[in-house]
Amino acid sequence: MEKAPPTTDSAITNSAELANLFGQYADRKFVFVRPGGNAGDYLIYRGAEKLAESARVTYSTVTHEEFIGSAYEEETVLYLHGGGGYNPIWSGKPMEALAKVVKHRGVVIQGPQTFWYDLDFLTERVGGVVENAKCERLVLMTREKVSHDFVEQVLPSGVELVLDHDTALNLVAEDLPHLPSLGYVFHGIRVDKEATTLQTPEYSAVWGDPAQLAQEFDEWVALHGSAGKIVTNRLHSAILGSILGIPTTLCPNSYFKNRAVWEHSLQQRGVAWADEIPISPVSKAMHKVSPVRWLLSNPIVQKRLRRHLGLNL
Repeated sequence: MEKAPPTTDSAITNSAELANLFGQYADRKFVFVRPGGNAGDYLIYRGAEKLAESARVTYSTVTHEEFIGSAYEEETVLYLHGGGGYNPIWSGKPMEALAKVVKHRGVVIQGPQTFWYDLDFLTERVGGVVENAKCERLVLMTREKVSHDFVEQVLPSGVELVLDHDTALNLVAEDLPHLPSLGYVFHGIRVDKEATTLQTPEYSAVWGDPAQLAQEFDEWVALHGSAGKIVTNRLHSAILGSILGIPTTLCPNSYFKNRAVWEHSLQQRGVAWADEIPISPVSKAMHKVSPVRWLLSNPIVQKRLRRHLGLNL
């Protein structure tokens, strides 16, 4: 199966609002804060770093833990990488970082984020935290309209709210390793706290949770980049598919995030949407036969099948 031409339209791939902010403060030093996460989150980091470099921004990068334990000069611009961590599901690191940066007297930019949908939660963990901010300028960014409309309701005056795109979308295929297509269908289905109801695996595809199958970024790219087609409910698997020009279908996660980013950014890039993970009738029938289900679900068998296809994962 041939890959489609990657999207290169700058009006689609670039984060125009964030690029403007980087340009305004290009004469200052930046500190970029990585909150952590799986390999897909590094796509976010790389996209923001590419955008900063194109704006001739001088930046250093720190982990969340390094950031929390450090102090920064007022002239330093603090940039918190975007993602999907402003919720009660995960570690809370982005909100911990926000509580620290509001004391910074310089410029603070929270990169494009998805925020939780509960107004009481947002009032406590976002609105209440930024209410007495000491910053010269505080900009919070969202990467889709749903979050923007929720957060807008809890922010005090003086805090800027900007709608932009996920920074991973600044990347193009040339920014990533070139991989020949091995033609397989990859079902990248998450099994963590954002998973939907478990369904029958698609036994005719390479399937599994990308965050578990590939720990290193290059392995994660290879897992997707060698596919002829991607079906996934992991947002950055779909974003990577769109960057590489691979036919991709995005399915829901446990809340609105995937659908909202798809509507705002990915639909126009040719990513398809499915309300349910598509499973073939043959796989459904095979799944009902216990010995077959046990054999094909065995991690050792799955690994051997991937090796047979040329994937060293």
